[in-house]
Amino acid sequence: MSEAIEEPSTSNTELLSTKMAPKKVDISSFQERLEKLHAKRMEIEKKNMDAVVEEDRLKKQPIKDTMKRKREAKVVKKVEDEMVAEELGVDYDRYKSFTTSAIYADKMEEINKKKKKFADTGFSNYEDASMKAYVRAAEAIKPDFDSYNKMKEIIGEDNFYPKANTIIDGTYYPSEASLEKLSQSIDQREKKRREYHRRRTFDPDAVVDYINEKNRKYNQKLERYYGQYTKDIKDSLERGTAL
Repeated sequence: MSEAIEEPSTSNTELLSTKMAPKKVDISSFQERLEKLHAKRMEIEKKNMDAVVEEDRLKKQPIKDTMKRKREAKVVKKVEDEMVAEELGVDYDRYKSFTTSAIYADKMEEINKKKKKFADTGFSNYEDASMKAYVRAAEAIKPDFDSYNKMKEIIGEDNFYPKANTIIDGTYYPSEASLEKLSQSIDQREKKRREYHRRRTFDPDAVVDYINEKNRKYNQKLERYYGQYTKDIKDSLERGTAL
């Protein structure tokens, strides 16, 4: 007796054909996403280019203007923080301590202490000036324990730690590095003294645009503050193109 073969039903055939059918790609949606990505890329490239141009412009500006801009930004930031602290009803110093990291606060405190310690308050007396120079030189010294122990072995412990009856003349032999360091220290001190007491030389080829010494100093002040703004006008007048 032969078994009857069951034919697949119509519903199963339709389901199979649905699964095997290729997926249709929505080209319009794909094109739209591609255009959005392209627009985003162009926007990022424009922002990067603007940042590069601004950085190049700031680099070409004088250092004096850069420092002035930084000081103004600090003043604006302080005013904004004071307004926020006032809105919150807290003290400004307390609000600043909340928004400042402990590492940055410790670093700034150390810098301020060092500035206060080595602040140039002018000459008061020779004793204070000598003490200040000694402290500054002592702060710059870095201990070298290898040279320390080596020198102790060379001259002996009795001469290295002299007593009242110890003759120490000619027992110390400075190293080449120590002599070089001493020479550099003296050269730096002399250079600083020359720069501090330098005299401004007179330029005989400079343009004479003054009638006396007082007027010359006044013109120098004007040039210092407004020279960068009037340079183009002066050049145009000299060339005759401003007429």
